[in-house]
Amino acid sequence: MPSAQSGEGGSGGMSNSSSNSNSSSSRAWRHQRLERIATRRRPWPPPPLIVTEEAAAAAAAAATATSTTTTTTTTTTATTADEFSLLGVPVWFLWAFIKDCGGIDAFEGLSTNDVCERFLKDMTAATGLALTHQLRDKEGHAFVTDASWFISHAWRFNFLDVVEAITLFVEDTAGLSFDTVVWFDLFSNSQHGTALRPFEWWTGTFANAIKAMGNVLMIMLPWEKPVPLTRAWCIFELYSTYTAAASFHVSMTKADSEAFLEKLKSKPMDVYSVFKNVRSQASEAMNPRDKEQIHAVVVATAGFAKLDRLVFSVLESWLTGKMKHHADAAGAGTLDRAAWLLALAHSYGLQGKFDTAEPLAKECVEIRTALLKKDEFLYAEALAMLADIYKLQSRYAEAEPLMHEANASMEAAGLSDTEDGIDSMSTLADLYQLTGRLDDAERIFKDCLDKSRAAAAAATSSGDEALAKAEEKVAQRTAMLAKFYWSAEQFDKAEQLAVSAVDLDARVLGEEHVSTLGHRNILAMIYQASGKLDLATQTAEDAHARSARLLGPDHLFTLNLLGTSANILAHQKRYLEAKLKFRELLRLFEHAYGEHHENTLVTANNLAFVCGALDHHDDAEAIYRRSVDRLRATLGEDNPRTLLVKGNLARTLIRLKRFDEAEALVRGCVEPVEKAYGPLHRQAMLLKLNIGRACVGLGRGEEAKGLFEFIIEHAPTLGEESDVVVAARKELSELPVPPARETDGGGWLWVAVGVAVAAAAVGVSLVARRWLVKSTV
Repeated sequence: MPSAQSGEGGSGGMSNSSSNSNSSSSRAWRHQRLERIATRRRPWPPPPLIVTEEAAAAAAAAATATSTTTTTTTTTTATTADEFSLLGVPVWFLWAFIKDCGGIDAFEGLSTNDVCERFLKDMTAATGLALTHQLRDKEGHAFVTDASWFISHAWRFNFLDVVEAITLFVEDTAGLSFDTVVWFDLFSNSQHGTALRPFEWWTGTFANAIKAMGNVLMIMLPWEKPVPLTRAWCIFELYSTYTAAASFHVSMTKADSEAFLEKLKSKPMDVYSVFKNVRSQASEAMNPRDKEQIHAVVVATAGFAKLDRLVFSVLESWLTGKMKHHADAAGAGTLDRAAWLLALAHSYGLQGKFDTAEPLAKECVEIRTALLKKDEFLYAEALAMLADIYKLQSRYAEAEPLMHEANASMEAAGLSDTEDGIDSMSTLADLYQLTGRLDDAERIFKDCLDKSRAAAAAATSSGDEALAKAEEKVAQRTAMLAKFYWSAEQFDKAEQLAVSAVDLDARVLGEEHVSTLGHRNILAMIYQASGKLDLATQTAEDAHARSARLLGPDHLFTLNLLGTSANILAHQKRYLEAKLKFRELLRLFEHAYGEHHENTLVTANNLAFVCGALDHHDDAEAIYRRSVDRLRATLGEDNPRTLLVKGNLARTLIRLKRFDEAEALVRGCVEPVEKAYGPLHRQAMLLKLNIGRACVGLGRGEEAKGLFEFIIEHAPTLGEESDVVVAARKELSELPVPPARETDGGGWLWVAVGVAVAAAAVGVSLVARRWLVKSTV
């Protein structure tokens, strides 16, 4: 947007958002483009654009000779007309403008706002028009036509950086050329009266203009923290892009793009680091009223969560395209190609596109296996990547041997005590926990925490920054062990560790850092599970309130904290209140993230549970069936998560006394569950429990008795106080009475603790989320 409208141009001083223009390579590139584009691409040499003193005097004399009425009418028509001018300039004109205004050296260090004040206002002072109108209407230049691309940028940017980013995009995009016409507000808006337009004009006429152009190019600088994502008017342009269903694209300078991609290549887990800076609700404006009005429009229509997701999807697409380009450009079978394949696999894994990520990771493993020794980090990294992809698909049997080999490679390379080595061991511990080998999981989690504590002790002499990073890792490892003990129902140990993690995070990162809030959420769940419901409520509500202030009320992380509060209500048997909260939460998730998002499905499962607790079994059945259909479409028929919800649906059918349906449904789940977890895992035993219940309802008491006794016989494996064992004893004691009713089993809810920010904060190695699941007993 123009600075005259909103003050978005900033202070008007030198730009400090990017230093790319000061590098010798950047200057050489720009001089080359200046000669190539400005001179050779012009259809004809335009007259000088600089307004000389003589020309300015002549224009002033002519303006004086014209009646005041005529002058006023002309200016008012240009600045307050209802129509939005789509006139733009071709890309080559940007370079012609630079050349005719003194060349590259004359623009060094100038922001777009500086260029406006130093050149544009003088050029257009006599007419009061936008430069595009002046060139076409007053000077007759036919190259000024309707634009097909809208340029979104911040006025504080270095002007040469913006022109470079636009040029690179045109060069890299099929179908575009230097004759492509762009709507650049510096040239396409009058800089002498834009403020006369009311806000309603921008929300209507401007949005329609975006739709007419059909394409938006946002200049993302600097890459570490893009300024446009912090400016309210740029956010409004994103909102207009969303409402107009326009195509949205991103460009950077050559230096910024290369720096970002090199970081991405060397540290694939940083692929989403830029997303942490996308908080449309936190955007600011020089004029507080602009911010208030823009935010109100977004809230009333798209919502900040959807707007953030628009940016996420665009950045994902841009990143993926860049990585594909570099992977294809690298030689076949080279380490360079392997590095880009690994980065791509990470990116697709973070998007949940495992079918696409898996072959990329496999090719990376093949290349590094052929070219590297087995005691090198890059070899171990590739194996761990592929193992993570398998693990996140619940393909534990395929993941485990890869993790063993990766850890052996780390040890051979002498990296076991580094953060990479500790991360690798943590992944193995996670696998052990998921497959029921709790003793091994506990041993490794504790060893990882001990190593992180030793690293923090060693960092005390390395400076405050190194110590803070090391202590942050200690907090993450502490929270991971706390989660393990929570899952193992050792709540005293879990509470002690979670409190320690929260305290350490608060000291190192601050009370309102996302890691601190994520660990508070874990602590709230531990309080809940151990029956300290007042503390649980207080902790969860405090974390939710802080997150709402920090990230916004409809952010994924905030919504999950709200889900914890709803879980606590259910645990207090305040089922009606919990049902209302889960229903509202489900609506918010579906609106903001879609019906197939995992947190939407988790919330649906929780809602179905409280419906069952209220004897609203028909409602529970309908919700479970929708969830099964969505999981089947997203993950597949035999995915363990799909099977788990099928088991919950079967339990509801038993309560509805539809025993034949329930038995058929459960028996179809047994083989894939046992394949994924083993025949003695809790999930496999839960299926046997429900088959037994169905048999009781069908009058096959002896068969049911055998199943219940089988479960009780394996109590040493499951745990004497396991909810499944307790329920089996209860069912056995009540034979031959059909037991289609609620038990006192403890595993009653799914809990979604691993939202994107929180799971990353507690050390998930690939995808920053997970489901810690217990199904209905």
